[in-house]
Amino acid sequence: MTYNQMVYQSEKATGHRNGVRFYLMKNTGVITGPEDQLDNYFRQCSIELTAEDLAKIGYFFANQYIHYDGDRKYEDGSLAKLVLSQMLIAAMYEFSGEYGRTVDLKQI
Repeated sequence: MTYNQMVYQSEKATGHRNGVRFYLMKNTGVITGPEDQLDNYFRQCSIELTAEDLAKIGYFFANQYIHYDGDRKYEDGSLAKLVLSQMLIAAMYEFSGEYGRTVDLKQI
């Protein structure tokens, strides 16, 4: 897996909101461990994907964690719904509400 260094540096330099969330969760014990976890988050934001990679990830979440080749090793409908709901309300930051308003939410 490769990271886009420009995106990583940009996320790290401007990700203050994520830093605040990280330190609040760390302060309350939700997150434990070293502070380099925040840096790891910024790296995750800069992972480079192909369109095929993105399609496989979408398939995995949309089909309750069933791998695109039919492997059901991670199948868990309730966990899939939890992850999808969190992605819906938070993953797109300010656009999350607009996205939720314009898509068919019955799928979740």
